[in-house]
Amino acid sequence: GGKYLDDLQVSYALGLTLDFQGPLTQPGQNFLKSIHATKSHLTTGIIGSKFILPVLSLMKEGDLAQEIVDQVDYPSWGWMVFNDIEPASAIWELWNAWESGPGMNSRNHHMFSSVSAYLRTHAVGFQIVQPGMKDLLFEPATIDGLSWANVSYDEPRHIMYHWQRHGGVHCAKAAEGPSSHNRNLPNLEPLEITCGEHGGVIKSVDFVSFGKPTGRCGFFAVDDQCHNTSSLALAEKMCLGKSMCSLPNHAEFWGNTCAGTVKRLYVQMTCSKPSAVT
Repeated sequence: GGKYLDDLQVSYALGLTLDFQGPLTQPGQNFLKSIHATKSHLTTGIIGSKFILPVLSLMKEGDLAQEIVDQVDYPSWGWMVFNDIEPASAIWELWNAWESGPGMNSRNHHMFSSVSAYLRTHAVGFQIVQPGMKDLLFEPATIDGLSWANVSYDEPRHIMYHWQRHGGVHCAKAAEGPSSHNRNLPNLEPLEITCGEHGGVIKSVDFVSFGKPTGRCGFFAVDDQCHNTSSLALAEKMCLGKSMCSLPNHAEFWGNTCAGTVKRLYVQMTCSKPSAVT
């Protein structure tokens, strides 16, 4: 049935990296099922995590890869930074560093840092074709959930690359910031969503949930047990008719639904002008 060793994410990631025959093969479809089964969370260690994101992009599943990167609940890169137990300032050696022993458990380690390479090559769209940056490829990402990206290098020569999406549909995600309900969370800037300089103004708020929403841009879903039903009206009041909107990401504003849970804010809005990238 096209299943690789034990039907594990790492088995598909490595197998498809070595022998990719297209996204519609049975192994490719089983790989996607293994990710959907965990609601777009990884079950991999350092080896599998390195290959999963590039393979998804090869399968034209960049939106799904970005959904994995954007996660802020356990296990994820976002969880390391945005949890209320031991918020990280660098990438951990282990997904569950806070509950593991001191041996081989660094809080500043390159083990899971392969995500940074993926962000440069696939999210930003900046690829080094030849060593020494003699030949470069610039190609903005076509990921629905990304509105802009930039990267810069100082060596061996200074390079700065930036792109922005104007108009169309825009999505944004933010982890919960501190409030009187939970002071252990890291300080965060408010969530900002913009139509861009040439994208007009926000004409509709399509989705807003502060709680435990799931999914990716265009396919967001609320968790009825952890969602404020007044969220849409609150966001419309603050955002409609504006080219850029800033929304608080704390329970003081949205209400402390599902107390004791670290929450997140997902937003989707549509601008008055069609989508274009510069």
